[in-house]
Amino acid sequence: QREEPRIVALVTALEAEVRSLGREQHLPVVDLALPALRGLSPAQAGRFRTLMTALVRIDRRVSPFEWAVTTLVNNTLTAAEDRIHVDGPHNRRIDQMRIQVRVVLPVVALAGHDDEDEARAAFAAGLAVLGLDGEAMYGNQALKFDTVDNSLKRLDRLAPREKERLLVACIRTAEANHHISVGEIEMIRAIGAALHCPVPPVLGAGALFAAGIPE
Repeated sequence: QREEPRIVALVTALEAEVRSLGREQHLPVVDLALPALRGLSPAQAGRFRTLMTALVRIDRRVSPFEWAVTTLVNNTLTAAEDRIHVDGPHNRRIDQMRIQVRVVLPVVALAGHDDEDEARAAFAAGLAVLGLDGEAMYGNQALKFDTVDNSLKRLDRLAPREKERLLVACIRTAEANHHISVGEIEMIRAIGAALHCPVPPVLGAGALFAAGIPE
């Protein structure tokens, strides 16, 4: 209804190709498309964002994968010099943003743990990295992606070293059950993009440790 017939035909053909891919290949395919999006004009980027948002909201819910993709795409479409930050210096510490951390870490914990007790244990493992033991975890019912987006905008004011600590905490949360799932990697990739501290796209979350990011 919104695009030209030739675009509809192309998307229909590509959909068949995407359906043949494994779940773990979906985000890498998005990564391959991101460089092309950087060449869009402001008007084209705005139109693309509008269409993407409409597709995400058509079923009146936002899935974790949809949130991860839109976060990565929006970060790509927003040039570094055009980024709009929350007012204030970008040298904040983790202990000054405990509430925002409590919003973001559960997104990772709930992405990789169906059992609520296991999710809480994973959340606690992430908190321990940051020295914030004892905080209660928000459950699925209390978390909305709009709330997560707002928290990440504030967390983008963290000092670079503090952002690294937060990403390591996300990874500790994900690996609490000795396995990092595709869904958890997608969440960590999106969080890294929102913090403008990107995670390597191919190697995934574990690459942060290999790269020597300090704890």
